[in-house]
Amino acid sequence: MIRTLAAKISPTTECIQNPQQSDYVAKWLDSDNKKHIDNKKQRHNLTKTVLKSLYSLCPLQLRYSIDEYRGRFNLSNRKFFVPWEGQV
Repeated sequence: MIRTLAAKISPTTECIQNPQQSDYVAKWLDSDNKKHIDNKKQRHNLTKTVLKSLYSLCPLQLRYSIDEYRGRFNLSNRKFFVPWEGQV
């Protein structure tokens, strides 16, 4: 997840390309590139499976530390991350 805050600081007449969400990249690419994206998803799933297996093999104290770290840096943790409500 990426959060971005942007502010327009001056008018421009340059033609700037609009940002595109990467979720839709597969729809814009031809079938060969879709296969590449599918391969990346498969590698991601394999990596996730391996990491889950390694996590389950960790000693309990190490698992507690990992869980604490993940909880602290989770974006839903309002003690660590707070919504920004100011002006630039």
